[in-house]
Amino acid sequence: ELDDPPQERTCTPPYATPEVLDGGDYTPRSDLASLGYVLIEMLSGRPPFAGIHNLRDLLEAKRFLAQRLEQILPEEVVVNELLMNFCRGLIAPDPMRRFPSAEAADMLLAAGRLDDIESRLQMQAALDQAAAAGDDESVAELHYVLGRVARERGDHEAEIEHFTRVVLTTHNEDLTAFSRFFRGIAYYQSGAAADAAGDSLSGGRHFEMAVADLESVLESGG
Repeated sequence: ELDDPPQERTCTPPYATPEVLDGGDYTPRSDLASLGYVLIEMLSGRPPFAGIHNLRDLLEAKRFLAQRLEQILPEEVVVNELLMNFCRGLIAPDPMRRFPSAEAADMLLAAGRLDDIESRLQMQAALDQAAAAGDDESVAELHYVLGRVARERGDHEAEIEHFTRVVLTTHNEDLTAFSRFFRGIAYYQSGAAADAAGDSLSGGRHFEMAVADLESVLESGG
């Protein structure tokens, strides 16, 4: 029953992956699939597993969710190949067929239409929902995607803000390392801009923070 999920890790069944519900290992790919369920809910305007009240049916629905996307999502999303591939790469029932990491997922985003992606995925609404549910890892994943969007736009201030939120929120070591890496680059670029504008004091502070982030990544083996 859904009120008696696997005990190895606390989870919310509608947002837990098939392998977790089956009592298997919880991995970073599990986090990405959970994020995928949230994004599909945001895009469609309704929970993808509404009305399902037993574990067997929930597992079946999750395993065939990718095939049902065209029926679940609105037409303007279905015709957007980028968004559809992004969703499928998050929610594949076999963990090995999902994006291996948030970094791999966001490379697809970085290659696409950033304004369209951000508006269609309703990132702020997804953040609010994940925060209200106490789902720190989904909050971190969403801030990571927003940080990468900000990077592609050249908005280093927003990039630093989002990656800082990731570092403060996630327990995922890989996500922390990627966030520190990109934040370090953003600090360096912000410092270079400040220095070029004659503000050597601000530039120096940013350079120090850049070095701290990049040294942290090297020490962690990231």
